[in-house]
Amino acid sequence: MFGEDGAEREYGVTHVDRLLLKVPGAGLQGRGGTCESVRFKPRGDRAYDELVASVEDGELVLGRPERGARRVSFNLSLLFGGGPAWSGNLETPPIYFSGLAMFAVRFRPRRPGWNRVGFELRSGGTLGRWGVPVVADTDDELDPPMRNLEGDDATTSEQSGEERIGWARVLVEPGVVVSLQERIALGGGLGMGFSLPYRGANDITGDTLNFIVSPNLDLRFRLRRWLRLVVQFRGVFGEKEFERPAEDEGNRPKPGDRAQSLLVLGGLQAQF
Repeated sequence: MFGEDGAEREYGVTHVDRLLLKVPGAGLQGRGGTCESVRFKPRGDRAYDELVASVEDGELVLGRPERGARRVSFNLSLLFGGGPAWSGNLETPPIYFSGLAMFAVRFRPRRPGWNRVGFELRSGGTLGRWGVPVVADTDDELDPPMRNLEGDDATTSEQSGEERIGWARVLVEPGVVVSLQERIALGGGLGMGFSLPYRGANDITGDTLNFIVSPNLDLRFRLRRWLRLVVQFRGVFGEKEFERPAEDEGNRPKPGDRAQSLLVLGGLQAQF
């Protein structure tokens, strides 16, 4: 509540049928207990604009507080994490780490029943690493080939290893966020875009951009009115398969083969 004298008071009204309020600066006029209107701003799990309530017969008439709720908001997410990537017939998927940045425009209706649901349009992507096993060429046919991504084989250390290259994903995704309560929200989305190496691309099969699909699910915990802690589970499907050692040439990846990843990410989201 904002009084004419500049004073401000905050009241909790959740699950309260009737509450006696001391409105700063509101003086009673006449026997009916009616005075000038009072400025107020609701507080909850979304942003509100300032509203005006009338005072009639000693009662504060707030009207419909949802009329002050902001329909459009923006948020910026910065998340970090990683997870396994499956490519071809690898039995043990390697772990790769990525950082995700995502900017979103969010529309949330005011109508009761729908005001807990928000619709987002997000754009952004990830920067991280992708693995390419190094297969050493040798003139000695008796030397055993490299067997796996970790380089655990009978070759020397100079003949085996794994090259980590820079890997980028560009995504645009529609999403939905449901407010479970004042501090917890559940979100989901379906990202679409492409991925590409931004350095060390020599060992990636194919030379064109790959269309990828990235479904995701996240939990959001409100720390401050403008700051949230986010835990996200994201899959990435349709990426280029990375090179890997094989028993024979016929088992090596070919252009058109695909890889998939599962990422577990965590970080912060600023809302404004």
